Order: sequence, then structure tokens, then C-alpha cells
Amino acid sequence: MPENNYSTYVNYFRQMAISHVELLHDELTEAGKGEIKRRSFGTFNNNDIVSGFTYEFAKTALLVELYDETGNAANIYNIKQLPKGGFMIIAKAAENVFLEMQ
Repeated sequence: MPENNYSTYVNYFRQMAISHVELLHDELTEAGKGEIKRRSFGTFNNNDIVSGFTYEFAKTALLVELYDETGNAANIYNIKQLPKGGFMIIAKAAENVFLEMQ
């Protein structure tokens, strides 16, 4: 897919995190500025799941999977591309507190 579609995809979820009343993501935290507790948005790929995230985030965060661009098409402009991605909302739970973990 063209680069602008990729950026639009990530930005769509970033804006959701910024405006969501329980997340209130601060964009400055993505550049290493601002308070860590205000970083409520990030991206991830399969390597991050295995090796861990390279950044810290707030107690509750919206994470967007960076989709794979290897579709069925001959080139990136073909509409038959079938990128797959996803998102998850995670929250840190207190250790050994089952209700929070659930």
C-alpha cells in the first residue's frame, strides 16, 4: 500500500487515543518528551511481542499492530493488496491481584 495509507492507518488510531477520555494520549511522549504516564498509544509488530516493547507506556494504552505489506498484488498500487493488522487495548494489573488481571 502507498506510504500515505500506512501513515493514515496509524494516525487514525493515534487520534482515537488522544481523544479517548480514559486514555488522553500526549503525542509529545512519542518523541521521548512529556510524562511517561501520558503515553497511551504505540505501535507493535511480532518482534515486540516476543522480545518486549522498546518504550514504556501508561497504565492503559492502545497499541496498533503494524500491518504486513506483502499482499497478493504485483505492485503497491494494486487494490488487491490484502494488508492485515489489528489493535489491542492493554492495562497493567497489580501483581497477584486476580480481579485486576482479569
